[in-house]
Amino acid sequence: FGELHSTNNGSRGIIIDPNCYSNQIGSVDTRGSTNSGLLIGHNSYRNQIGLLICGGHQNSALWIHNASYENQVDSVIVEAPATGYEDNSAILFAWGALRNTIGQATVTGWRRGVQFKGDDADPTYTDSDTKYNHIGALYVTTDNGTGAAGVSFDANNGYFAKDNSIGKLHVKNATYGIIDTSTTNYPNKFDMETATFENVTTPLSITLDIASATTTDLSTVNTEAYARITGTTTITGLGTASMNVIRKVRFAGALTLTHHATALVLPGSANITTAANDTAEFVSL
Repeated sequence: FGELHSTNNGSRGIIIDPNCYSNQIGSVDTRGSTNSGLLIGHNSYRNQIGLLICGGHQNSALWIHNASYENQVDSVIVEAPATGYEDNSAILFAWGALRNTIGQATVTGWRRGVQFKGDDADPTYTDSDTKYNHIGALYVTTDNGTGAAGVSFDANNGYFAKDNSIGKLHVKNATYGIIDTSTTNYPNKFDMETATFENVTTPLSITLDIASATTTDLSTVNTEAYARITGTTTITGLGTASMNVIRKVRFAGALTLTHHATALVLPGSANITTAANDTAEFVSL
């Protein structure tokens, strides 16, 4: 299809499900479709959409789920959901979605901009980790309701959201910029190049805490997402790891990082005193 309109119908605007592949649509407008705008599900793969415009739905505007892989949407515009249904995720990667790509997405008026969710929702698909999905640029202005978040991660029933990534993130008017709602998810990797937060109470809400120590060993942390360092103990080293291992951290409060020529090389060869919610990225040499 070159251009497709499926608006104000009683269900989903477009369904690519199940086992659908290699379909191409230049642009899609699904605004006002009751359930959701676009669903790609159940082993559907390598479908491509140029522009998706959606909004006014009672459920997630864009679902990619149940082992669907290598689907691509170049640009997504998600307007506000149906009144009374704000407490949803505008874009949902779930239940084994693999290697799907969104070039750029703009979301307005939802409680959560994007949710990466791992769950064993459908026993037909044994690998229900949601992983390797990527959004090039994501701009989220939430409805600013209770617990509103730009990006949310969730893990259930032993399945995880991991190795997903966002290139550029901007979140406005939210409680959380990025939140992990499970206790088992953040030990997996989430990669992000840059992030900005505007009127966001807690930019990063994570569950992986590491107590500060003279040697705060980051080599034991299996993540490239932000881990939180708690406590006030002065840190003089970060442990030993292979070359070019990257660890990102957020500090819960004030402590001192002590420069050392080999154990902890700091900018300007000077000690650093952190403040609450300061972030840092360390690379092993």
